[in-house]
Parts: sequence; C-alpha cells; structure tokens
Amino acid sequence: MSSKEVSAWQAYEAIEPFGERRADYRAASICQTIALANGAKDVKLEDFLLSRYDPEPAVAPDLRGLAHALGAKVVKREPE
Repeated sequence: MSSKEVSAWQAYEAIEPFGERRADYRAASICQTIALANGAKDVKLEDFLLSRYDPEPAVAPDLRGLAHALGAKVVKREPE
C-alpha cells in the first residue's frame, strides 16, 4: 500500500467514519434520542461520544510508522 493510498483512506475515514468509530456515533445518537425523549434540554451528540475521539488530533499521524506496521516498504522519493 502506498503512502498516497494510506492518506486517501485516512481522508475518507475522516469524512465517513467506519468500523468501531461509526458504531460509537450510532450509539451516541441513540443515547441522545433517549435523553431528549425523557425531557433533557440542550444535549448534544458530543455529550455521549467516547472521549478518545478528538475532533482534531493533537499530533499528526506518523504515516511512515503506519506504513511500516501495515507491511509496506518505505522508500525516500525525490521531490517532483
């Protein structure tokens, strides 16, 4: 997998979450609906999300480490 493809998948996941993150959003939506149905006021979806999902990551992802973990060969390329 090239670093370009890894970056593309990361961008896609940021727009359309999938996997466990998507399931967490679904569960948070259900919790918010239940809270609103029971009289809660001004509750946001973010109030029910797990704290491990920050809107902006504090540190940029280490693409070289990710590529290595995925078994990709990392080579230095000359700028185009």
